[in-house]
Amino acid sequence: MLPLRSLIIAIDPSSRSVPVEIIQRWKDHMNLDVQLWTEEEFMPHGGDGACNPSDKEQDCLMQHRKRQQYFVRACMKDFKDRDKGWVLLTDVDEYITFNKVDNAQETLGLTVNPPLDEAPAGIPILANWTWSRKGYYSTDKKSGKKVRITGTFVQGTVYGLSDKGIHTKTTIQATGRVTFQEEQVYNGMIIRTAPLINSNDEIFYGAYGSIFTDDYGTKWYLRDDYVYRDGLDTNEEDVTNHSFPIIEDSYTKTYDNGKTILYGIVAGNESFWNDDYVGKNDDDEDEKEESPQQQELESLLSRILGKKKKTKEKKEVAAKEGKRYKAGDVVEIQTSWKEPPSGSRPLKTLNGGHLIKDVDRYIYYVKRDTFLTPPHLTVDQLLGIRKRLPSVGDDVTLLDVLNQEMTRFNAELGEDYVYETIGPCLSLPRLLYGSKETNTAENMAPQGFHEKDFVTLRYRWHSLPDNRVNKYQKNIIDVSRVPYFKFMGEAENIHTPIHQLCRKGQPPRYTTSFFRVNHYLDSYESYSYRNDAREDKKNCLKCYNDKGKEAHKFDDDVIRPWLKGFVKSVGIDKAKILLNGTGSFEKLPEPKLVPRDDDRDDDDYEKMQKRKARPHRDSGI
Repeated sequence: MLPLRSLIIAIDPSSRSVPVEIIQRWKDHMNLDVQLWTEEEFMPHGGDGACNPSDKEQDCLMQHRKRQQYFVRACMKDFKDRDKGWVLLTDVDEYITFNKVDNAQETLGLTVNPPLDEAPAGIPILANWTWSRKGYYSTDKKSGKKVRITGTFVQGTVYGLSDKGIHTKTTIQATGRVTFQEEQVYNGMIIRTAPLINSNDEIFYGAYGSIFTDDYGTKWYLRDDYVYRDGLDTNEEDVTNHSFPIIEDSYTKTYDNGKTILYGIVAGNESFWNDDYVGKNDDDEDEKEESPQQQELESLLSRILGKKKKTKEKKEVAAKEGKRYKAGDVVEIQTSWKEPPSGSRPLKTLNGGHLIKDVDRYIYYVKRDTFLTPPHLTVDQLLGIRKRLPSVGDDVTLLDVLNQEMTRFNAELGEDYVYETIGPCLSLPRLLYGSKETNTAENMAPQGFHEKDFVTLRYRWHSLPDNRVNKYQKNIIDVSRVPYFKFMGEAENIHTPIHQLCRKGQPPRYTTSFFRVNHYLDSYESYSYRNDAREDKKNCLKCYNDKGKEAHKFDDDVIRPWLKGFVKSVGIDKAKILLNGTGSFEKLPEPKLVPRDDDRDDDDYEKMQKRKARPHRDSGI
């Protein structure tokens, strides 16, 4: 499906088995490049070792997630070092496949309507929005009594209104209190809507690009904030005391030569040197000790930009070459964004609150009254890709599809446009498959194989798309197009492994995603077999059954032809060797808890660092 050529597997220290024998088969017969990593390979100071759930001082779930966050970054960095391209980050119970348009599902109304690219005329926009199903208390203005408000609410910044605004019922957040009231709402106000009528989880979880009606009758358009991004996500408070010029009242214009200029006014009361790392005023002394604000800024930039602290010599050069601004200056900043070709979605100036860089790599903070959006594929373009997708077993891989679609859009729209719109991080929706079985489907197992040994053949029933039970996205990333510093440290989480490049928050809409990840619950024997770090999920039959009920809504055979295609590709004899033992379980011992010595000396730490720095890790098998 991929096609898979290189693989890195992280072995949890609490794992009760290591797949050495299975991996060796694939190395011998398929020349697959496989590396097995333990946490010593990628965790700072070698990691924490196996967690003891009975030790109240240890947080096993937190340790597990930390390992995930460091592993995905180290894994991508390793592939970057080896000049690899697309990298899939996935779990062993997840399988990527084509997300073909399913006419049967859409006829039955089992997929949510495609998101809208734009808000229809007259519908107010909610930007930077979050939603909550938790109730809260509000104070009634007239009676002064606290009232319990329940339902599903959305909070966000209002845009798209005329100067007159609209009259609606909202929850206005004021300092120290929350009031639920009728209110005249204007652009730029941060509001919490009245409860939503269409608030069931199955629809609302993937609702960006949709219109919802609240209990008061007001319609709201929930903007897709993922595509409205530029630079670094931060707050004005983070930069107010630093050297970044703060730009307000900004707008953009694109000229015939392709340049996009951000126009605006410098806010604040200070003069600024913009030297990419810390500001210098005319009165600055060369060798002053760094202030707490300067130290904080150094930390901020090292975290979000991957910057290294500059030497004295570099600081002096930067100060001399920097751009100087004072409050009230009108500035023209050439951005790095390109206007999409004619007929495509234009550049927007909407919401702000981000650090940006110009073409000369100077940093600015655009206040939260404007925002830049790079070009991106429209809903129609995404649906077009889905309709062109092959079927599993057609001898077409995901890499083939990516290359074909990029070639198509390059010819139609230009290389720079496609460079931004397809990758470098494609976020993929997940679809949960439950434990319900059926004997009425076509047997997809070639002779000599049994369907029940393969979860991808055995289970056909899944949840509704865009349902909460599917959880957050997984990602496929072209590491060749990601700056090296993005792979340093730990990821925000495994669902957003690279900030700014991968979707954060709302998962991608099923209807506009051309790949998806099938996530299999499998049998209870398999579900309870793992040594799960989530103690409340371990051997939890109720958890298993509750999740399974949500995954028995509809059936399909999209992924099931893969085994016939695989056997045809490698031959029946090799396929039997490679897949020997699939679906079987052997009784395994409980994990051995290896104590971690926190007082290891520096020599041991240096040896571990040298081992981690090897250009090619030897799996030892």
